[in-house]
Amino acid sequence: SDAINWSESWVFYFIDSRQKLCCITRIGLAPNKGTCSVMVAMSRKGKPLYHRHLEHLPLPGGDMQSGIRAGGFEIRALSLDKHRFQISFDDPTAPLQFNFEWEGVHEPADSIGLHLPGGVAGLSDMHIEQMGRISGCMKYRDERFDLAGMGPRDHSVGTRQWETMIWYDLAWVLMDDGRAFGLIQAQQEKGLVQIPWLWDGERLLPLSGMQFNKTLDGEDR
Repeated sequence: SDAINWSESWVFYFIDSRQKLCCITRIGLAPNKGTCSVMVAMSRKGKPLYHRHLEHLPLPGGDMQSGIRAGGFEIRALSLDKHRFQISFDDPTAPLQFNFEWEGVHEPADSIGLHLPGGVAGLSDMHIEQMGRISGCMKYRDERFDLAGMGPRDHSVGTRQWETMIWYDLAWVLMDDGRAFGLIQAQQEKGLVQIPWLWDGERLLPLSGMQFNKTLDGEDR
């Protein structure tokens, strides 16, 4: 697309429940603007630990096979067929460094394509979601962590307009038996968009007719 706001983004999480660490990484590419953005946010024991959000960085060269690098962040596909990726980040001002491998545990789900093949105006044209396992290491200040756990990823393309969404919910679940569940629901002026899916261990299933209740604690978690 030649739309000025067309973009592509890659998001990877790592969640290490033993050490109560959770991290989200995101790189957004806006080729028609010649820019990109990088975001890394981390929590430990349910409390914020680290956050960086860099906007209007120069658009990097490269691709997923050779690696995409910007703002101290790098993402590279180790095997596109096997859904294996390597993600690293280095912020010497913190100082923070991490490097982890991510490998998918089921077939990727295009949550939008399963429900609305034409895309969702203001949201995206494609939203690939997948649960995976992670392993790696992290150094933060004077601590070192060996990482092992799980995390979702998503890969999205389209002309997105976040202001069209009144609210937005996102939830991913990886079950002990290997099943996985994903939910995005967004309230827009024209109505509620729900694009949930289930991996039943053998195939992807689009879900419909669902209702969800949210319960928050005193800290809105």
